[in-house]
Amino acid sequence: MYLYIYDSCLKEKKFENILTKIESRIIDLDIKGEILRMNLLKNVSQFIKDGIKKGAHTVVVIGNDKTFSTVLESAMSENIIMGYIPIDKKSKFAQIFGIPYGELACAILGGRIIEKIDIGKINNKFFLGSIVIDDCQNVELKIDDFKVRVGRGNKIIIKNIDFEEEDSKISNPTDGLFEIFVEKSGGFMSKNSKHTLIKTNNILINSRDTSTPLIFDEIQTINTPAQISIADEKLNIIVGSNRKF
Repeated sequence: MYLYIYDSCLKEKKFENILTKIESRIIDLDIKGEILRMNLLKNVSQFIKDGIKKGAHTVVVIGNDKTFSTVLESAMSENIIMGYIPIDKKSKFAQIFGIPYGELACAILGGRIIEKIDIGKINNKFFLGSIVIDDCQNVELKIDDFKVRVGRGNKIIIKNIDFEEEDSKISNPTDGLFEIFVEKSGGFMSKNSKHTLIKTNNILINSRDTSTPLIFDEIQTINTPAQISIADEKLNIIVGSNRKF
């Protein structure tokens, strides 16, 4: 059985046509299931728990990357397979997973190619792609037994999966490791160049003077201090043949 979680924005009239096409295709493929339409009063975790008790094996997010990232927390706790039907043509997650836009994504669900991939954990939250610190203010990274200090004017990128198409083969989401990059303007490196510091599965980030924001999956923000690790859990995700890993 499938569980479908609809983004709250799908109530808007501009999504009426695409939603009708998606629902029609779901019926054609005989992959119907229970539906939860998200809002502040709906408990996603409880919906998934109840669905599993009834025999559900897959939770499908119909929405954008923010919706997927939000549902990820609950789905990872229940070790259930995830699927994605993007309603945003620029979805980064969809590009990574090889999932087309709108009703075309339903065929991917029906194909059920399932990959088991690494998930990052930042404090008590899961993330899929990357963590970025845009403007470092005396940030300190503790990696294994040594420390690295990164000052103002530098940008730190910690990748589990790469969002940048040209570098999409660099970060492997099945190797159990993050890749850490520093992006620096001027100096001994060319503008906006990336330099790999190290591969690791555990990082502690602190900032000496003030709390520093970390943006994860280009959507959510958490402040230092932050403990970052590869989660023990794996994400079971339905992907397309054009996935980037």
